[in-house]
Amino acid sequence: MSRVAYSRKGNLIFYIDDIEIGSYGYAIDYTKGDSSRGVSCQCRIKVVEYMVFGTESNSKKYFMNLCLKYPSKLYKKFVLHYVGRTIVVCVKQISGWETDLLKPEEITHMILFGEVKFKKDEDMITFNRYWERGISK
Repeated sequence: MSRVAYSRKGNLIFYIDDIEIGSYGYAIDYTKGDSSRGVSCQCRIKVVEYMVFGTESNSKKYFMNLCLKYPSKLYKKFVLHYVGRTIVVCVKQISGWETDLLKPEEITHMILFGEVKFKKDEDMITFNRYWERGISK
């Protein structure tokens, strides 16, 4: 299940496909772009570590330990709050900041519905489509 989280200051938006280790997603930063024009910078992220807690005090201790374990600026930590549980997630930036990874419509859809829907080009041939048709190249 995909997740969307906002940083405390509101300048970063995190989207991950799942909280499992190895899941991918996006980080969106409007302060690096031009917020008056709706231009943001995005990068790809990967979940490195996560933990589910029942109490908030234990999650704070774990969050501080993650800050000591991953001190680099490539690692970002955030908290997802749910009724009765708190999830602490640590992600690693795996690509550079770019302005054209996601379109503004895709970002809006991701924030509202918690999923990314990319339009697939039907003329584009992918590896999986070759194998579905029984064609090998």
